[in-house]
Amino acid sequence: MPDFHYTDPDSLAFLPYSSGTTGLPKGVQLIHRNIVANLCQSSHPSSNLIETATDSYQEVIPVVLPMFHIYGFSVCMMYTGTKGSKLITLPKFTPELYISVIKNNPVTSAFVAPPLVLFLTHHSDVKPEYFKHLRRVVSGAAPLGQLDEDKFKEKFGSHIQVKQGYGLTETSPVVCFFPNEIKTKTNIGGSVGKPIPATILKVINPNDPKGKSFF
Repeated sequence: MPDFHYTDPDSLAFLPYSSGTTGLPKGVQLIHRNIVANLCQSSHPSSNLIETATDSYQEVIPVVLPMFHIYGFSVCMMYTGTKGSKLITLPKFTPELYISVIKNNPVTSAFVAPPLVLFLTHHSDVKPEYFKHLRRVVSGAAPLGQLDEDKFKEKFGSHIQVKQGYGLTETSPVVCFFPNEIKTKTNIGGSVGKPIPATILKVINPNDPKGKSFF
């Protein structure tokens, strides 16, 4: 029998640094259990987007988000890796390089931040035919307005799913995502949806001296 090395699920797995929006960037200690649990939550039918590779299909995803941040590491690399996706990694973002990648590869999904959505929408060298295989765009790290979602779909096609999520480094990272089971013709762009499975949110009014909570 091979000599497998046991890893304590509560031992440190990853030390990503937060964005520093509340001060200096801070190292966040994430254990193996944190990462694996969030991957399982993200793969639940209500929140899963990426199709598992088969003999005849494989997701093709360009990755420009830094993998030393939690979005790039956990979502772009770990989550898509569990599905057998093909990742095309870019060492850094330049307009010429990114356009070349989407032009010469049958991109099916894209994990992005809002500035990249705006770039794709407004750059004249990004042609709609480059995304003829694109099924979905997932935006995170900052809010993407409904108007920006609408303009993206006007250029590339209304059949493309544009979904947003909310998370943070300390939660490994996904907290909210727009659930797949909601089917509606109502334009509800700009929403991050609902808490993913096995997640509870608590909102506290800081102006309430008793710290009353709302669920």
